[in-house]
Amino acid sequence: YKEIYVQDNTGGLKISTEEKNTFETYKVGQVVHISCSGLTVHYQTGDHQSSIIEIGLGSYDDKYGKKIGRIPSGSLTNYVKKASCPQTVSPITITLDSPSDDYIGRLVKIENVEIIASEVDSTYALTNKSTNRHIEDCSGNTILLRNSGYADFAKSKLPQKKGEITAIYTKYGSDYQLVVRDTTDLYFTENRCN
Repeated sequence: YKEIYVQDNTGGLKISTEEKNTFETYKVGQVVHISCSGLTVHYQTGDHQSSIIEIGLGSYDDKYGKKIGRIPSGSLTNYVKKASCPQTVSPITITLDSPSDDYIGRLVKIENVEIIASEVDSTYALTNKSTNRHIEDCSGNTILLRNSGYADFAKSKLPQKKGEITAIYTKYGSDYQLVVRDTTDLYFTENRCN
C-alpha cells in the first residue's frame, strides 16, 4: 500500500508513492529501471523512522522530523519503468536469533516460526489501522509482523500452526519487522513448538 520495495545484489530500497495498487502494474520480480532525476533520495533513521534508503518526491517535516514525499499516482510510471518480464525472486533464508540491518528492504524467509500464542486467534490487522503481531521461533526469539489495516487480508485470521514465512525485512526505529505481501507468504502447516 503506497510503497514498492526493490532489491538487487547490493540491498533493498523503498519507493514511496500515492499509488495504492502498485501490484497491478509491477508484479513480484518485475525488473525495473528507476529514473531518479527530479526525485528525492533519503536515508531515514531515528526512533520514529524506518532505516532504509527511500525514494520519493520532495520532502516535508512532521513532529518526528524530515519525511520523504510520495510520488503522485499518475507520475509513478515516468520514474519507475518496467524493463523486462518478472523473474523469480529467491528470498534470503535467515534466523530470528541474529537480526541485522543487512537484510533491510530485502525479501527473506524464516523457517520454524509461529504466531505467538496470545495472538493466534487474532486477525492480521485491526480495521483501517496498521497493526503489529508477533512471530517467534521455538527458542523464543521474536520479530514484529507489521500488517496494514487496509490490506485485503486484514480481517483474515492468523495461522495457528508453525511453518515458514516469506516477507520483506524492515526496521522502524530499533524494531525489526516483517511485511508480508499476502497470506500465502505464511506457510504454516506443522505442529506448534512445545
